[in-house]
Amino acid sequence: VENEIAAMPPDMQQQFVTRQARADYARQYVGMELMYRAAVREGYDRDPQVMKDRDMMFKNLLVNKFLSEKVMPGVKIDTADIRNFYLANKAGKYGGAPFDSVKSQVCTDYQSQKVQSAYADYLTKLIDAEHVTFLDHNIKN
Repeated sequence: VENEIAAMPPDMQQQFVTRQARADYARQYVGMELMYRAAVREGYDRDPQVMKDRDMMFKNLLVNKFLSEKVMPGVKIDTADIRNFYLANKAGKYGGAPFDSVKSQVCTDYQSQKVQSAYADYLTKLIDAEHVTFLDHNIKN
């Protein structure tokens, strides 16, 4: 239980500073483990839908890890770029609001755009490297 709590982000660890909170967490943790073992004993781990969901979750974990190590390091956020992004979108997206009042939203929007762009660029490189061809004409209405 101590290892599980230590693996949490610091802000979550703060919830478990008291002895009672740690004891409650231990009970919850043990309860989850007992339920898991009961489910495995009854064969739920072999259920086709559970296996499909597990595979999808595993793929998502791998992709997220890959993105964080391969794509995200290439995303550079510059304060001048944030300001330019705001100026380009001031009237439409931010309704003419002063920069200081929408700064956090502008930063979030700009970062999101940069991440999407980096993702698309990396994906294009992978598509080219793997010689992928999309056959859109085969998609049915």
